[in-house]
Amino acid sequence: QKVSREELKAADNIASPSDATDSSVAAGASLMFCQPCTGPNDDGGHNNPEMLASIHTIPLETPVVILEASKAFEMLTKQEQEYAYALSKADWEGAKICLLQCSVESVPIFCLLQLALSAQTLEELKTAALNGGTLTEVEIQQALVYIAAFYGNMGNYKSFGDTKFIPALPSDKF
Repeated sequence: QKVSREELKAADNIASPSDATDSSVAAGASLMFCQPCTGPNDDGGHNNPEMLASIHTIPLETPVVILEASKAFEMLTKQEQEYAYALSKADWEGAKICLLQCSVESVPIFCLLQLALSAQTLEELKTAALNGGTLTEVEIQQALVYIAAFYGNMGNYKSFGDTKFIPALPSDKF
C-alpha cells in the first residue's frame, strides 16, 4: 500500500495518541508494520508453529547467572562507591529509553515484571507457584529464562537480529 506525502506528514506530526486521527494512525501503522507474507509456500515458516516456537522463544538451556558485585564494590573507596552508585542509578533510569526504542509492548511488560518481582523474593514467588499448583518446575524455569532475556535485552526483542521473543510457557500460565 502506498502512502501519500500528506499521510507521512500527518504521521510525523503526531505528538501523542490523543492527537492521532484515524487516518494518521492508519498512515503510521502502514509504515511501521511489514506486509503479510504472500503465496502458499512463501511464508518463511511463519505458519509452522514448531518453527515459530524455536525462533521466538529462548531455549531453556540458556545459562542464567547472577552478577555478584558486592565484594568488588566493598573494595572501592567511599568516593568510588558513591560514583558507582550514582552511575548505576543513571544507567537504570536511562535504560528505560531502550524499552521505548525496542517496542511499544516492552514498557508494560517491564512494569508488570517490576511489580511482580518487587512484591516478593524470587524464592517466595517460586514456592507460591509450586505449592499453589499453578506452575510446574519446568514452567517456572521457562518464565525465569524469559524474564532474564527481557532484562538482558532491555525489551522483548533480541539485541541482535531484531527477533521478537516470547515466553516458552503458555500465555495463561505466564
